[in-house]
Amino acid sequence: MIALVGLNANAAMYIVGSGPFNNWNPANGVEMQDIGGGIYSYQVVINGAVTFVFGDGLSDASGDWDTFNSEYRHGPAEGDMNINVNEWILAYNYGYGAYKLVGDGTVYTFFYDTNNDSFRVDGNEAHITYETLTVAGSNTALFGTEWDPTNTANDMTLVDGLYTWEKNDIILNAGGFEFKVVADHDPTYAAAWPLSNYYQAIDNRGRYNIKITFDPEEETVDCDADLIELVPDTAHHTYTVAGAPAALFGTEWDPTNTNNDMYPNINGILTWKKENVALTAGTISFKVVEDHSWNNPAYPSSNCEYTIEEDGNYVVTINFNEATKEVSIWTYPYGYKRGDVNMDRDVDINDVTRLIDVILGKDVEYDATAADCNIEGGDGSTDINDVTALIAHVLTGNW
Repeated sequence: MIALVGLNANAAMYIVGSGPFNNWNPANGVEMQDIGGGIYSYQVVINGAVTFVFGDGLSDASGDWDTFNSEYRHGPAEGDMNINVNEWILAYNYGYGAYKLVGDGTVYTFFYDTNNDSFRVDGNEAHITYETLTVAGSNTALFGTEWDPTNTANDMTLVDGLYTWEKNDIILNAGGFEFKVVADHDPTYAAAWPLSNYYQAIDNRGRYNIKITFDPEEETVDCDADLIELVPDTAHHTYTVAGAPAALFGTEWDPTNTNNDMYPNINGILTWKKENVALTAGTISFKVVEDHSWNNPAYPSSNCEYTIEEDGNYVVTINFNEATKEVSIWTYPYGYKRGDVNMDRDVDINDVTRLIDVILGKDVEYDATAADCNIEGGDGSTDINDVTALIAHVLTGNW
């Protein structure tokens, strides 16, 4: 339960917020008038949307939100809150969130009652509509400009009650971006959502479809970032597998063979794979070479070697972690099915059950190679990550 706050002794009362309340400066809110009996008031013309909180003191510095939030701030109990006029509303000692009011261009009177930590705003009920809503954000590759609410190319379209903005087939680097939905191209962001910027994470460099939506009734923002495909970062190095035998690599110990260039898989690890390759019993030996030349680093420092026990056709997968420089190889007979834990040649819920039995330590027959299925080539262990991946595959058909 969130407790109501008590006010600082002999405190003045201030309104800190957007627009007429000095543009969210914790050291420069507008001071309310003490009208006696522990009640303070302030009159102001409001036209459009404003956001605000109250304070029984101000910070010494304009950027000192920590002091203001922890010592003085009086705001909503549950984040941002739209308020109605002409009714009393409780205030709480809460570090985040703000009240929002829409005005019709007339005078509004704010009252704060320090006896029970409540406030009201007297004035006309108003509902506002906007001519345009625009997305403004931090990523120039995505938005064309940076934090520019005047960019009409980013205007949203009303579709089935939701405002929508889409950008398809756009290459984005790993990291993320921030944005707001801004009303009427206003560079002061007087009406913008959410109050704190919306952050969308981008896990991998790739080609994306981006869709941003805004619900005008709920004033909520959402973003979908759908990965189409991973895209190698051309600023990084190319890595090639060079080794022997030629039956596997085409040419022996040849770092210039582009057929053996590695590519990023969905987990961000570089991979090279060859299927249905005829190999005789013996040793596979190789390195991962940077930028097609032995003059550049090659990994590992000693050759990576793997023994093929008997003649046959195989699937060979080689993985390379560019960050750690770790190299691994995974082979299995051609025709094997990833995730076929119970070895019945089907991958289904029975394999999930068998894999859970394996992890619980039950004495059951299983294919250990097929069970290590959370990534292509395996990660060398059988654990809950493999169960999660196998369930997803059974449900969707995708790895």
